[in-house]
Amino acid sequence: MAEKIKVGFPVPLSGTYGTEAKEQLTAAELAVDEFNASGGLDGREAEIVVRDTKLLKELAQSSAEELCTKEKVHVMVGALKSEDMVEISKICAKHGILYNAISQSDTILEIHNRRRSTFHEGWDFHMGGGAIGRYAFSHYGNRVAVLSGIQELGEHFTRALLHVGTQIGVDFIYNDKHPVGCQDFRPFLKRIQELKPEVLVFNCFGADQLNAVKQSRELGIFEDTRIVLANFSVTQRMIGGADVFEGVVGACGYYWRLEEKFASAKEFNKNYRVRSGGVAPTTYSAFGYVGTKTVLTAIQRAKTLETEKLIREMLAMRFDFCRGPQFYRGLDHQSVQPVVIVESKSESDMQSPDDFFEILEVNEFLGPRTFLVSRETV
Repeated sequence: MAEKIKVGFPVPLSGTYGTEAKEQLTAAELAVDEFNASGGLDGREAEIVVRDTKLLKELAQSSAEELCTKEKVHVMVGALKSEDMVEISKICAKHGILYNAISQSDTILEIHNRRRSTFHEGWDFHMGGGAIGRYAFSHYGNRVAVLSGIQELGEHFTRALLHVGTQIGVDFIYNDKHPVGCQDFRPFLKRIQELKPEVLVFNCFGADQLNAVKQSRELGIFEDTRIVLANFSVTQRMIGGADVFEGVVGACGYYWRLEEKFASAKEFNKNYRVRSGGVAPTTYSAFGYVGTKTVLTAIQRAKTLETEKLIREMLAMRFDFCRGPQFYRGLDHQSVQPVVIVESKSESDMQSPDDFFEILEVNEFLGPRTFLVSRETV
C-alpha cells in the first residue's frame, strides 16, 4: 500500500481558543474524507497529523519543525493565532512545504512575511474590520468605544476600524486594551459606560468575547449602546446563549444559513452535521474545511506533491466549496471571500436550536480583484 499523503495540522486544541480549534479539525477531517472517497491521488489516500500548539508561539514553532522533519508531512494547514501562522509559514518555507494558514491575520500578508509557498485562507483583519466598521458606524452611530485584546488580533482589528471610521467622521471616544484570558472586564466597562458611546466594539476572541458581552449585559450597557463584535464567534454564541447575546452585531466568515444563498453551503452543512453529531459548522469550521480542501484539490489537479506545481494550481483555482465564489490573490496569496454581517437573535425569534443569527449583509469579494492569474502566468 502506498504511503499516505500527510497533512500537518498544528492548532491550539488546548486553551482559550480550544473549542474553535476543534471545529477547524473536524472540518479538516471532513475534507480529507472527501479527498479519499474521490480516489485521492491516483488511489493514494491522505491523513491528518495533528499537533496541539496550546496557543503558545514556541510550541507552534517546535510543532511545525517536528511535522516537517520527523513526520515528513507533504503539506501543512492550520493555526488559530496570527503570530503562530507567521512562524509556521517561515518553517514551512525553509523546508519547501506548501502551507495554508486558516486563521485571521494582516501580518502574514506584509511584504517581509510573504512566502511563495504560503497561502492564507482566513480573512485578514482589514477585510473583516472594514466590513463591520462600515456597517456598524453607518447604522448605529459615530460615538464609538473600542476595547481590544492585547494581541495582534486586537491591534489590527482596531487599526481597520480606525481607518474606516476616520474616513466617515467617527468620534472614537475610548480605545483601550485588555489582557487575553481576562476574567473581569468591569473596570473597563464602567469607564466606557460613563462616556455613553453609541457603539461599543469588542476586538477579542474565544472566552474573552463571551465574558466581555456577558458582563456588559450585567452592567446594563446594552440599554444605551449597541454592542458590536469585530469577529463574532458562533461558538461563543452557542455557549453563552440567546439572552446574553441578543442584539449583538458582528462580522463572521461563515454562518450555516448561507445555505439559503449558496448550494455549496447546504452541502457542507449536511456533511459537517453528520460528522459533528448534528452541530452546525461555524466560521472556523469553514476555514478548516476550505483551507484543507483547496490544498487537497490542488494535489489532485496537479497529480503530484511537488510544491511549485501545487502553488500554481492554488493560484489558478476558482472555487466554491462552502460559502460562495473564492480565489487566492496572486499578489499575496490571500483568499478573497465573503464576509457576513450578522445579528444575534432573541430566543423567541429562533426557528431552530441553532438558528442563532439573522444575516444582515453578505460582503462578497472584499479586497483587490486585479491579481487574477492563470497556470500559464505563474
